[in-house]
Amino acid sequence: MLSYKSFQENHGLPFWRNDTLAGVQIFTNPESQYLYPLHFLFYLLPPLQAVGPTIWIHFLFGALIFFWIGRAMRLGVWACLFMALAQLFNFKMIAGTYAGFLPILPILIFFPLLFLACFYQLRQPNLKGCLAVGAAGFLCLNTGVFQLYYYSILFLAGYFIWFFIISLRRKQSRPALQVFAWLTAGFMLSLGMMAYHLLPLAAEAKLLSRGNASYEFFLSGYTLTPKHLLTFLYPEALGSLFAVSELDRYLWEDIAYFGLIPLCLAFLGALLGWRRHPQTIPLVIAFLTTLVLAVDTPLLKCLYNFLPGFGLFRVPNRFLYLSGFFGICLAGIGLELILLRFRAKGKHVSIGLAFVLLALISIEGFHYSKRYVITYPANEILPQTDFAAFFNNDQETFRIAPLFRHTINNGWAALMGLEFITGYTPFNLKHYKTYTDLLQWGNTAEESAYSWIDIFNITRWDLLDALNVKYIASPVPVQALYQAGFARPPDLDEVAHFRNQPMFFFFNLGLQRKDIYIYRNNNFLKRAFWVEELISLTNEKDFMSHMLMQNLRKTAVISEESATASNPIRFVNTSDDHVTVVSASGGRLDLEVQNRENRFLVISEIWHPGWRASLNNTPVKLHKTNAALMGTWIPKGRHRLMLSFKPLYWQPAIQISAVSIALFLAGLVVVVRKNTQKTSLIGTTAEIRL
Repeated sequence: MLSYKSFQENHGLPFWRNDTLAGVQIFTNPESQYLYPLHFLFYLLPPLQAVGPTIWIHFLFGALIFFWIGRAMRLGVWACLFMALAQLFNFKMIAGTYAGFLPILPILIFFPLLFLACFYQLRQPNLKGCLAVGAAGFLCLNTGVFQLYYYSILFLAGYFIWFFIISLRRKQSRPALQVFAWLTAGFMLSLGMMAYHLLPLAAEAKLLSRGNASYEFFLSGYTLTPKHLLTFLYPEALGSLFAVSELDRYLWEDIAYFGLIPLCLAFLGALLGWRRHPQTIPLVIAFLTTLVLAVDTPLLKCLYNFLPGFGLFRVPNRFLYLSGFFGICLAGIGLELILLRFRAKGKHVSIGLAFVLLALISIEGFHYSKRYVITYPANEILPQTDFAAFFNNDQETFRIAPLFRHTINNGWAALMGLEFITGYTPFNLKHYKTYTDLLQWGNTAEESAYSWIDIFNITRWDLLDALNVKYIASPVPVQALYQAGFARPPDLDEVAHFRNQPMFFFFNLGLQRKDIYIYRNNNFLKRAFWVEELISLTNEKDFMSHMLMQNLRKTAVISEESATASNPIRFVNTSDDHVTVVSASGGRLDLEVQNRENRFLVISEIWHPGWRASLNNTPVKLHKTNAALMGTWIPKGRHRLMLSFKPLYWQPAIQISAVSIALFLAGLVVVVRKNTQKTSLIGTTAEIRL
């Protein structure tokens, strides 16, 4: 929605999202998927109209890729069709769609393409294969979900080592080295083409909370246990996906099912193909390895501790997505070998068997698709609500604090034109977590990774005020929260009580209807505000102690290398000092300021080194203020202050991507010319023979 609105307003790609978490980076957030090619409909249609067709495009494209993989494995047409249908109706895809886990669908489609490109490259190392690997890697990285891409690289590295050992035993080390060189070139090409995305993300890695992940966060309670093996036989062995509210688990993370018929054929493929098909053994090893890595064992913890990048992800059960891929490939081998045996009894017998198997998995797939993949009208996905109309009637620039996760679905914020201080994103800023910990509990916890920001309590109302929070939305009256220990605010008024409002519960109960109470925070501060006191510090420990002691409505605490003993600096408020918000949107803030003396202005935008400010078109320095906000010095007089956000190292990143894409296109031209010359040569030879 943000990208659609940004293009409609001629602002181009948005770099900063202001709808949730009080503002976070968006273009460099991998899950934004702005340039992912199968999301093209989102640039042509309103988002709610584009969602349904985009999902079906993914399912169909996934089936097509599996058909190509079958051909690369040199399987017959029937086996390839079977693999395509097995992927089309893959229960893991259906479950992810049901759960609304849509950002993972693209990588489920494209990580098999990476294996396909590498299979071709291993068979005949050349420029064409290098470009295929580069294109596949580029598409996988564009999906934004790096976890399955990373796992795929691990398995491909293992497959190459196996291939290299066999080549050495056959005294064919030179072809193996050629394969290694071309594969490396292909992967480097894909990284170069994605530099516009990867370089800014790498530059801001130290700001992200994911770097503080623990082993417990990595596991997140989702590892393979003996009972999960039952889901290989029946997807609802642990309960239907609808039962998640009773089980308090997200079952699509646990389910291993990729089809009972594909599972049986995969077993036969492993049994019959270990001597008859060259890829059977590595596929069996890979399948079993995915199961081992999905279990909490000393091996898994060792990889977490010592394998670079392994600990940046979470939920080891996601190895089961690769289990399904390897299992379907083995099923294709199994069907091919069975059809070869039945072909001796007659061609019609083998075709009949193939047709029956295709029909059976289609019937089962239609059953589960009808059960779990349901398309709702747009007005039900984004319901018309009284509270959205209430907020939209207020023309001021402000944010909203929904209490508890389900009060207002954070996915509705952009569509409703609202700005929340809560929300979800796996790629989040750790200093904002520090700020919200102080806001809720009055102290800070040990730095750790997180995905959600929810407000369960408010202890520091001054921090809430400084976030430009004008309204608080609650599913219960605040009097009940006071009785439970909620800190009373200085000035809070109930301004609306909307009955029977839509409320979306993630992953379990779905859309429900409950009452919502709206409270106005009368002490909220504007998007930028003057302070009466400034404290400059160099020591991080002193910084946090001052944060705990000061009223941050009136005091700004900044980190300053040249801080002196003259702290604090005090200012005098006058009626002539004011700040006017001219415009505020994602990654842009335009202010008019007026002040009698030099003063310090706190800007209620989340600090990031990608923000730039100019005062009357002259660059000015932005200071990290109050742990998570920004501030700058304003000289006396009347001025225009403009802020804008761009990803770190944006210009060099664009240049590297441009050069890499140019190299890819040049390589493509060479390949096309060679193929054209080869075709002409074949035609000439045929004429001579004739």
